[in-house]
Amino acid sequence: MSDKLIAIMAAKKDSREQLAEALGLSVNRLSEKIYSRRNASFTQPEIATMKKRYALSETEVIDVFFTTNVS
Repeated sequence: MSDKLIAIMAAKKDSREQLAEALGLSVNRLSEKIYSRRNASFTQPEIATMKKRYALSETEVIDVFFTTNVS
């Protein structure tokens, strides 16, 4: 998820600070969620906020937040 979300943020010229504020999170907590550290994951309301903020389609939401990378 991290690479995809970071790419979307960059394309929209959005910073971690701006997104953290929009989600009501600290920048540190946002980073933990982006990189799935400390068992952190985004909540449904947070995902809905990002869907609207970045004008993501349902397919994009699934791709960014629910598709796991298998190596």
